[in-house]
Amino acid sequence: EKARTIMQQTQAQEKEIMEKTMTNAKQLRDDADQYANQVFDHLIANVGNALQVVQQAKTELNHNKGK
Repeated sequence: EKARTIMQQTQAQEKEIMEKTMTNAKQLRDDADQYANQVFDHLIANVGNALQVVQQAKTELNHNKGK
């Protein structure tokens, strides 16, 4: 009887540990995805600004070409 009780407690602890592990893993994935999206947004903004500068330089070059 005591062995059965110990086995049940062990199984309950195992289940609890697995549930916490799965919850923590999901949270970690969600946090990583959020961080990656922030990095992408930052890169998109910077690349967009760089392209704008290049386009402006090209426009000015072609505008000044006739002078």
